[in-house]
Amino acid sequence: MKIKELKILELTSDTVFKAFMMSEKTNICKARMIHLITGLDEELLKNADYQSIELPVPHKESKVYKTDVIVKIDKHLLSIEMNQAYYPGLPKKNAQYLKKVAGESYETGETYDDRMIIQLNFDCYDQYKRNKLIYRFQMMETVDHFIDDENYKNIISI
Repeated sequence: MKIKELKILELTSDTVFKAFMMSEKTNICKARMIHLITGLDEELLKNADYQSIELPVPHKESKVYKTDVIVKIDKHLLSIEMNQAYYPGLPKKNAQYLKKVAGESYETGETYDDRMIIQLNFDCYDQYKRNKLIYRFQMMETVDHFIDDENYKNIISI
């Protein structure tokens, strides 16, 4: 008698990751996880609006950006992506998602305020080889290290 191999669903699968992130049953767990990585208020994250959306495109020829998860907390936005494997264009793709989400968060006539825009990437590979769990990236002047915008961040968790 042959025993069938049991396949386990992996959280790195887009479908499983989105199901986990979109389920209200996981609000406490994901709120704690996101809080520990980003420092965002855990209580607000428990009641946040978690969405999986396709960002608007200006022209039919424009690239379509379909997010894994967008979290809206007050006026702040968190874009969360699961990256199962590294490929050479991935950092640029993630940067484009951050820019697109940031640009789409403002409406016509709205002033640029202090809203926080965070791209959180769960990367299932170690590209940086530094044995760290969390890497934080921001646009910074290269000599004096002035940060361009405190509210615009890219966080990678391995």
